[in-house]
Parts: sequence; structure tokens; C-alpha cells
Amino acid sequence: MDEYSGTVIRDGPRFIGLQLYTPLPPTLNHSYSAYPAGGRCRIVQSKEAKQYKAGVAAYVRSLLNVEGVTPHTNAAYSVQIVTVIGRKTRDRDCDSGVKLAIDSIFAGLGVDDRRVRRIVLEKRVDRTVPSYLSILVTVMEDD
Repeated sequence: MDEYSGTVIRDGPRFIGLQLYTPLPPTLNHSYSAYPAGGRCRIVQSKEAKQYKAGVAAYVRSLLNVEGVTPHTNAAYSVQIVTVIGRKTRDRDCDSGVKLAIDSIFAGLGVDDRRVRRIVLEKRVDRTVPSYLSILVTVMEDD
């Protein structure tokens, strides 16, 4: 999968979630780069990771604009991520790139990702489709 797709889940005018499909993010080994700075080694996000984050965030913002909804900035969120390993992709961990995906989505939502209270990860192998992430973000009910 080389493109993004998704839908906003709403209850009338109220934002209650987002279903998003994205390409696989870069692996952890490809998400950060080291470079010397003042006699020390500085770790920064790689160009590939920055591009992924910017693309996902822009897509999420466009979905919200089209739907005319605003996410709750003080709500707690649940994130369910399914990593689908498809054709042309070697097996990888289901948690590889999850933090980058969550950062990207919540940057697009304009919500601090510290509001995530539950993360559920699943990995599926389906060699008949391209690899992708299926991400369901929902507002959690008040405890």
C-alpha cells in the first residue's frame, strides 16, 4: 500500500474516532540517524521518518477538515494497530514503527499523544495484499 485512506468516525457533530490505513512506517533502524555535533553523537529523526510523519499528519488534518470535526484535546484515547505483512515485505515485528505512527496521527489530530491510554497491537500475515497499517483511534469513555 503506497497511499493513505481513512474515515472519521462521528456521532452527529461529535468526533469519536478515526479509522486510518497507511503504508508501513520505517522500521526503528531506519527511523533515526546519528550525526556528530560538538564532539558528541546526536540522534535525530531520519528523513524517511520525517516524511512518513508529515504525510500521515497532513492526511489526518485533511480528513478532519473535510468532515468539519474537531477532536477532543483533553479526552483519553485508545489506539488499535494491526500490522499487515503482505507481499514483498519480509516479516517484521508488529511494534516496529508504532511510536512513529502514533506520533504522526496525533500530530494531525492536534492532540498530545500522552492522551493515549490504551494501545492494542496485532500482526497479520496476508501475502496476497501489499503491506500496510490499519489504525483505529477512538475516544475512550469517561472512567
